[in-house]
Amino acid sequence: MIKSLIFDFGGTIDTNGIHWIEMFWSEYKRHSIQILKDEFIKAYIFAERRMNDKIKPGDSFKFILKNQLSMQFEYLFDNNLLDFDEHTIDTVVEECYSYVKECISLFNDIISELADNFSLAVISNFYGNLETVLREFNIRNYFKVITDSALLKIRKPDPKIFLITLRELSVKPEESFVIGDSYDNDIQPAQKIGCKTIWLINKTYKEKEVTLNPDYKISSVNQLKSILKPKNILQK
Repeated sequence: MIKSLIFDFGGTIDTNGIHWIEMFWSEYKRHSIQILKDEFIKAYIFAERRMNDKIKPGDSFKFILKNQLSMQFEYLFDNNLLDFDEHTIDTVVEECYSYVKECISLFNDIISELADNFSLAVISNFYGNLETVLREFNIRNYFKVITDSALLKIRKPDPKIFLITLRELSVKPEESFVIGDSYDNDIQPAQKIGCKTIWLINKTYKEKEVTLNPDYKISSVNQLKSILKPKNILQK
């Protein structure tokens, strides 16, 4: 019997299955920022590796976006690939933030029903401020357990991060669904320890040959309700 749902944050709850590389790249194209995608990905990785040093526990999601984009532009500027443009950064931040609010509003409608039947948790490779961000979007109270990699000092895909969360939920792996957008970070490690999995695939920046099939594949969190009806999960 399924007792708990464990969600990813960062490509799942916040973007409905769109990886943040694709989110930002769409904005680059929208604003006609003339840069090759390979160079953009280098800038994204450069920024992401430095985020933990920039973010404090009380910082907002909008603050995260501003820092990510600013460091991307700094990298591109320092490599003579792009002029630093504060106005474009601020515009992209607002557009991304607006989209995230829409996605979380959709998620909120769904999770408000699921929370009546399951214990909920969230696991994210985050920056130490995940609880603040969940409160910012008014969804903190749905989650019994919040696992932020920066605070735990363990990152996905290490299975330990899932096992620790399961222990705090007081459930067994086979009693849990893990829902995430990343095959490498969410689906594969969860399956290896015995969890059931729902892979949210919308836009990913890399294709992968899958060797372990998730229990379900979906393209929107809208599909969770039908999958997680009691009669369906008891038959799985």
